[in-house]
Amino acid sequence: MQRRARRQPFGSPNASHGQLNARWLAPDEIARHLGITVEQVLEHIARRGLPAFRVGDVWRMKLAEVDDWVRRGAGDPQGAPAARDALEPPLEARADHDTSAEERSAAALDPRLNAANERFASADFEAVVALTGSLAIDALASVDVRWQAAMLRLRALIKLSRFDDALAFADGLVAPDPAREVECATQRVRLRIEKGDFAEANTELERLCYLPHGLADADAARVASYLAYIGNYRASARFVPQLAASTAHFVKISLLGVYIEGGAVSAARELARSLPVRDRETQGWLDECEIPLSIFSGEMRELEQKIAALSLRASASSAQPCWVDAVTLATLRGREATHELTREDIPRPTGYQGNCLAIELLRNRTRHGRVRDADALASPRASDPAWLRVRDAVVCAERALLAGDTGAALGHGRAALSVATASDGLPLVFEAWSTLIDVLLCRGDLSALHEAQAALLAVAQRSGSARVAAEARWLAALLAEEANYLAFEAAATEIDCSPIAARRARSLLGGSPPLDAVDRVVLDALRARFAPRRVRVLRECGEPWRGGWCYDRASRRVLLSDGTAHDFSTRSVQRAILDVLFSRKEASKEALVREVWGVRDYHPLKHDKRLHLAVHTLRENLESQHASPTRIVTTLTGYALGGSERVLEVLENDR
Repeated sequence: MQRRARRQPFGSPNASHGQLNARWLAPDEIARHLGITVEQVLEHIARRGLPAFRVGDVWRMKLAEVDDWVRRGAGDPQGAPAARDALEPPLEARADHDTSAEERSAAALDPRLNAANERFASADFEAVVALTGSLAIDALASVDVRWQAAMLRLRALIKLSRFDDALAFADGLVAPDPAREVECATQRVRLRIEKGDFAEANTELERLCYLPHGLADADAARVASYLAYIGNYRASARFVPQLAASTAHFVKISLLGVYIEGGAVSAARELARSLPVRDRETQGWLDECEIPLSIFSGEMRELEQKIAALSLRASASSAQPCWVDAVTLATLRGREATHELTREDIPRPTGYQGNCLAIELLRNRTRHGRVRDADALASPRASDPAWLRVRDAVVCAERALLAGDTGAALGHGRAALSVATASDGLPLVFEAWSTLIDVLLCRGDLSALHEAQAALLAVAQRSGSARVAAEARWLAALLAEEANYLAFEAAATEIDCSPIAARRARSLLGGSPPLDAVDRVVLDALRARFAPRRVRVLRECGEPWRGGWCYDRASRRVLLSDGTAHDFSTRSVQRAILDVLFSRKEASKEALVREVWGVRDYHPLKHDKRLHLAVHTLRENLESQHASPTRIVTTLTGYALGGSERVLEVLENDR
């Protein structure tokens, strides 16, 4: 969890009511304001729609929204209880127990429980564990008091990182009703994830998916988020209709996370636009969600600046910068990620962020040939979540590819695809297919490559990702019976959408983009198997890359940037002019007349008109406005290749 600055104590002399309204408050501050326990605040968030916003595993609330919720009688438009019982336990709890409302009010004022809540608010977690140990099993205490004490003890053990003790305690709890059983189960899931026991966590979550009484919206949001985290996107998708129908803000936030992890680009974009931005913190969270969504969807223009701005904001608030996203983007751009990650004075993230950073660094260093440095970065296990197992298999496939062992690389690639397909997370499926396609290109397996192209098109259709669609078009261009260099040009322009395909296309077109070790291996295979003909660049255009036009000497065709092709195989005069211009870039009238018509003695009055007519006919085919030519321009002495477009010549097959 991100580290944040210490907040001002609630009710201190320096904290005015206006200041409290201007910032987010923690549950313990809201509990003191309402005169109830922290556990009751959390229960009202989960069951009664108390306005709250989840940041990682903590809740934050606005004082004005909470006050308005109380005045409106819990603020539930679908049959809220009266204002007098808005701060009492939920109705389902009253139906399952024989204790009265008065007993519950007395339970909320239990001095031992209140003392434990106060110690929890002051971060004295050892004292909380000591105070709640006997209270949680006190037969004389009410069910509510015992349960609240048990939950408080459980959270204190988690805060102390005593996960084994917490899990043993949670496994021994017997919930008094189904709703509290769900609360206990989600705590057990959280503990198993913290311990790295993802298989048991997934089993527990799968059980929660099929409870006969269903899940409340808040519980469904937690379960769906946990399922998405461990990579079981197929199961998390079951809750999407329920979460989409909810109006609670924190449920919508959880749904957005499920959309992003599952790769539903269009749905995530639509939901993100509909979420109200309540303050700067909410906007910052949405900005952080935007980065992985932009990477998968292929909207990476100026993404480096966004990551730098978010990292600067995180540094100012003592949070962790967006290192994982920075490394991912560096890998996509073909650059080695070194920058601030090598600094020893910056603490490395732990837990989820630490695992993500380790595997992303592992892949980045592997792709740049630093395998020895990468060996010590990660140690994946069979019980790890799907995203970690997929990335580990991807790295193993890339290592084998760099070592020249395409058989082992194929095995790792298929293993990555198997795990990704089982999870049904579209970003993972796309990542696995991308790696497998690199292996298949090196092996020259055409039938499997056609299958991969169809799979990419299916992922693009399901996700709405422009990046996946661009990769599918690039693969189609490679698999065409005759190399379509205009399709290569189109791929080369999409550097902010599909950077890996774009830089490989640029390399095939004679450019000098940044390449990593995997790029070079794949390009060698492409030149040997799929693009044997050399390309000569006659005119560069610089950045941004703009699609150009080319002259194919073998087929005597000119391919224009708008996709049209002109065949000059039967037009000997225009073909001869093109041969001269593409050989020299610029030629005088005298040289053109001699080369095209074989005239030894050139005379302007005798030969210029004939040359002008031939060039005019050529321009009618090649220029969008032949009266203002840009591709074949007039010089002082003759004609030349001009304009701001790239100009290529596809040479004869030299094999």
